[in-house]
Parts: sequence; C-alpha cells; structure tokens
Amino acid sequence: MGKKDSKNWPEVVISIGDKSTTQSIRRVAKAGILRKIASKIYSTNFNDTPENIM
Repeated sequence: MGKKDSKNWPEVVISIGDKSTTQSIRRVAKAGILRKIASKIYSTNFNDTPENIM
C-alpha cells in the first residue's frame, strides 16, 4: 500500500477541517498512507524525522 497511494497526498497534511475531513485523514493514517508527526499534522514521508519534515 503506502508508497503508491501516498502519491495522491501532499507531503504534509494539516487536519483542521470539518469532522468528516478529520475522520478521513485518520482513516488514511490508520491504513499506513500517512503518519502523524504532531498534533493535527500528518505526513506521507516515512523516512525523515518530524523535525526535518516541518
């Protein structure tokens, strides 16, 4: 999954939308396409540290 599906997402995703958008982002993170790097901040980058991504 991961790399192929992550091409549809920007490297950094900020979850500050409505409830359904937030739930969608959480679902994608649970599927392994995004990883949570800070409160309400997700990334498709699984290689770099959160400090280097932000």
